[in-house]
Amino acid sequence: MGDLAWDVAAVNQRRAALQPLIGPTPSMSAVLVSQRPELIIPMVRQLAALHYDKLEIVVASHGAPLPDGLQTAAGERPVVARELDSALVFGDALNQAFAMASGDLVSKVDDDDYYGYHHLWDLAATHTYSGATLVGKTTTVVYLEALDTTVRRVFGARETFTHRIAGGTMTLSAQDLRAVGGWPAVPRGVDTALLRSVREASGTVYQPHDIGYLYVRGHDHQAHTWTADVGHFLRNVREQWIGLLQHAAFGTDVNSDGAPSR
Repeated sequence: MGDLAWDVAAVNQRRAALQPLIGPTPSMSAVLVSQRPELIIPMVRQLAALHYDKLEIVVASHGAPLPDGLQTAAGERPVVARELDSALVFGDALNQAFAMASGDLVSKVDDDDYYGYHHLWDLAATHTYSGATLVGKTTTVVYLEALDTTVRRVFGARETFTHRIAGGTMTLSAQDLRAVGGWPAVPRGVDTALLRSVREASGTVYQPHDIGYLYVRGHDHQAHTWTADVGHFLRNVREQWIGLLQHAAFGTDVNSDGAPSR
């Protein structure tokens, strides 16, 4: 049994033990802000399939028309959508999108990453038992498009207070987001800026395990708000796989037609 298989089994056991202790989870809004309308429908479809009872999907198309078929992609999930002016800096676009959310918890979603079936439940549970202001997972499992390789890196500790989490997993209460002033009005580095705001407000940040979130690093690192080059993600590699890792725990298992699940 490899490290990943062992860790997935351990996390499944942990979830089963936590569920009766956590009880009902609060309502949550998963918020997607995207400048790439072709990625919106696949992500909405992916979010709609996740395990979470009271989930609202919020979509903001930043400087591009909203695609057709949003409600069909969302199925029975409520979806709120809006087109945002391209002149808005990214932080302001996030603020307008998050203002549309009605969930007690709000979770930032990136348009090209992958999320496992239990991902949102993990974050809600973590927010409950940690008591942290802001929770999220880490970018340890990464698909490097330029190399067509998935790596799992070793850094930091699991189930601990920390100073950095992945932007595409950041989750906190809507009340706490308002209390720290919302997303800072910056064009890049919004995730780092929010972490700074939380620390300045004497808040805390916590990360659980790394199962259920797969970060996708595209060919063009300049297209990301986090501009580290591909070499950054090859440090301290623990495991690696050719191509996109196909695993149910990360929402990348393959359908009968050979395509990833989204």
